[in-house]
Amino acid sequence: MYDDEAGGNADADGPAVRADPTRPGRSLVIGTLKEGGLDVYGLDGRRLQHIAAPPAPGNAD
Repeated sequence: MYDDEAGGNADADGPAVRADPTRPGRSLVIGTLKEGGLDVYGLDGRRLQHIAAPPAPGNAD
């Protein structure tokens, strides 16, 4: 993700790692994307899921 016009202030930070010591293939890295939501990655770097951020309160479209 990039912090640019198309990315919508979505640069990644605040990672969390869920490590499965008996089945490493099930381990996950979760990163917040500021205003862009959350991304979930496998340890191979492949994005497994994206959860979009809800609109901010008071910003009705």
